[in-house]
Amino acid sequence: MASDITVGDQYFWVSNQRLRTLVEFAIAVAQSLERSPTEDEFVDRLSKWITREYWLVGRPFRAASSG
Repeated sequence: MASDITVGDQYFWVSNQRLRTLVEFAIAVAQSLERSPTEDEFVDRLSKWITREYWLVGRPFRAASSG
């Protein structure tokens, strides 16, 4: 599986594991910076999502329930 990251009119192919690594890096950087309460909430939600919903190591992908 793979994902595309689009920046303007360019795109970059990345494997799903690499995408996870990039998102985790972004979370780590964001957590080291001062943030507004809204940004803080977003980073916290993203951090919880990546660990609970996105790609649990050794477990299959689990989509969020729609109820």
